[in-house]
Amino acid sequence: SDAAVRHGARVYQDATVKDWKANRGGFVVNTSKGSIQAGQVLLATGACQHGGLGWYRRRIVPVGSFVIVTEVLPQALINQLFPHQRAYVTSRLIGNYFRLTPDNRLLFGGRARFAM
Repeated sequence: SDAAVRHGARVYQDATVKDWKANRGGFVVNTSKGSIQAGQVLLATGACQHGGLGWYRRRIVPVGSFVIVTEVLPQALINQLFPHQRAYVTSRLIGNYFRLTPDNRLLFGGRARFAM
């Protein structure tokens, strides 16, 4: 949310969204703390888990995933393990991937499970 705020977004915490409707200026968002006029609305992860927004809830498929990152790796080890510094991905049904981050950490991630 910090990045969104730096780019002009407003974050309203602990204000459960009941519904929203499009209007000429964007949207009117009705929350547990009142109504908000918004030019754009971002529906974020987990937004439909707790009642309301049924139309969206029926169209979202939860997909579990994970990402881990190591400590900074020594350059000699990076040169040995990743001479071309490419990203890698498995071709199996549940894909895993790994790559180096810009600060020389190994990032590893993938699917944790199928939809519930």
